[in-house]
Amino acid sequence: MLPFASLMARTADAVLNPLERIAAWRWERGLSRGRELPSKAEFLSAAADAAPPSGAVRRLQSHRGHAVPEAWLAELALHTEVVLKPSPLTWDHGRLLYLWLSELLSRIDLSSVSIVEVGTARGFSALCMAKAMQARNVEGRVLTLDVLPHRVPMLWNCIDDERGPSTRDNLLSPWETLVERYLMFFQGDSLRVLARLHLPRVHFAFIDGQHDEAHVREEFKWVAERQRRGDAVVFDDYNVESFPGVVRAVDAGLLRFGYDSEIVDIGLSRCLVHAVRR
Repeated sequence: MLPFASLMARTADAVLNPLERIAAWRWERGLSRGRELPSKAEFLSAAADAAPPSGAVRRLQSHRGHAVPEAWLAELALHTEVVLKPSPLTWDHGRLLYLWLSELLSRIDLSSVSIVEVGTARGFSALCMAKAMQARNVEGRVLTLDVLPHRVPMLWNCIDDERGPSTRDNLLSPWETLVERYLMFFQGDSLRVLARLHLPRVHFAFIDGQHDEAHVREEFKWVAERQRRGDAVVFDDYNVESFPGVVRAVDAGLLRFGYDSEIVDIGLSRCLVHAVRR
């Protein structure tokens, strides 16, 4: 474990434990209020109805390679990305993160990489990035941040809820090898946590946390200050109708910090931006 991160983890345990429990209580109360827990069959049905890889993603995989193993992705998604909600499900963002990180690892000769993710949720995206690192036998860490706790039992709106409240750590136990090798979890508001992470370099980042302009602007700034030519950052939910603040913050940062970018429309009114530092 990185020394600074080890210290940060101990500090977070001592300071944030009450906040973790409050966040878990609010999340779980919101999931369970006024209804019975969904059945396993409901989640399996939602998984079966999930959107297939979009045409844009299939074309990228065909032209540029680096396709994540689909059987592995489907099993991970069943436990960490299949939720019950009105909008259709997709895990194309996992396919893209795997592809883009694999591209970076193939063009930059690195023995170890530092990756930052804002918005852990259940851990799906972080594990997709860890899988890309494992595939190329690259060492490093994915430091993943979220307001939701890692070690407090709670309901996650996922197929494993039938067993009752669980920690994220328990939820991800089938992928323990990847978790132990690559992932580090931090809990709290992203701007406060980032201010305490003394990382000199961020090779790759994924920003998918608070979808407001102020947070995205400052998260982008923090990442850009630690990136060099060829390093990359990905933004989710680049949609001017649903998240205009995200679009404004991303567009301004691309110009201010000097990034080339590609926008990938995965359908379902959802776009991701892949930005590479010039």
